[in-house]
Amino acid sequence: MTSPAPREVWRSLADSDPHTMPTQTPEWLDAVCDGGRYTDVSQLYEWPDGHRILVPLVRKRGVPPRLAVHGSWPVGWDIGGVLCAGGRISKEQAEAVVARLAGQSLRPTYFRPHPIHDDVWSAIIPTSARRNPRLVQTIDLRGGIDVVWKGFSDSKRKQIRRARRAELTVECDSTGRLLPVFERLYRRSVDRWAEQGRGPSWLTRLRVNRKYPSRRFQAVPRHLGSTCQVWVLWHKGNPATAMITLSHGAYTYAWHSAMDKNVSGPVHGQTYLHALAIERACEEGREFFHLGDTYPGTGVTRFKSTFGPIDYCSAGYWLPPSGPSMQPTR
Repeated sequence: MTSPAPREVWRSLADSDPHTMPTQTPEWLDAVCDGGRYTDVSQLYEWPDGHRILVPLVRKRGVPPRLAVHGSWPVGWDIGGVLCAGGRISKEQAEAVVARLAGQSLRPTYFRPHPIHDDVWSAIIPTSARRNPRLVQTIDLRGGIDVVWKGFSDSKRKQIRRARRAELTVECDSTGRLLPVFERLYRRSVDRWAEQGRGPSWLTRLRVNRKYPSRRFQAVPRHLGSTCQVWVLWHKGNPATAMITLSHGAYTYAWHSAMDKNVSGPVHGQTYLHALAIERACEEGREFFHLGDTYPGTGVTRFKSTFGPIDYCSAGYWLPPSGPSMQPTR
């Protein structure tokens, strides 16, 4: 095993694996490590037959390695998992990776694999691992925009037609110029979520702002460059909705979105901006539009479901330090 993994090998595997997400690239690693909280400890495995597997991995700085928390990626930094040559990983290879990850620290390691390989990982993750369940929703774009459009619900198509008749202006930029607009809308959304939540509003604001601080929204566009695009939809000169999309290979990922509900709601701004980003992904030849994580039964899940996605039940895993209790799930 080689650690950290060589950048040129990482990029080669990212191009070879048909399921590579934008969050599994070396540029995403740079965003995670921006600010100095984490350091690169990615792992490259090579088997006797030449098959290679790479684990994007970071370790918290300022702590001895055996006492440090490791993450692929840390909670809140999306899908890490593994990159595989040709997208292939066997049960035996997955077991070797998990055993190594579990044995590297006296603290649990957080491992968030790609949902496309969930059947492999769920079969070999130890029963003592704590699961962090996730519902992942992804739109299959391979049939083209006409097929994708037919997958939208009737109500969704009506909303898009109404939005097209409204006085809307859309901008899409990869220079960072629109980031301040996105951040203002995002913090406004956080305030709305805080007021709607069951707990104290100040606590909700604190949790969300800690998980998604402003520096993260600055770091990702800085390191991903032109593959990170900020979309803003305006209604009569007022910012209504904003979204950040990330692209790599077969995937476009709707990473974060935000809105001023009073402006966006009446003109179906969120729906229309998603539809435009999906159309752009089809034009670019992407095969999947990743809508991100949700929890079953929530309003966000219902909103995304109207675009006709495929639902994947997956999880992140807190792998316990290896020991006698580490037996695979059967």
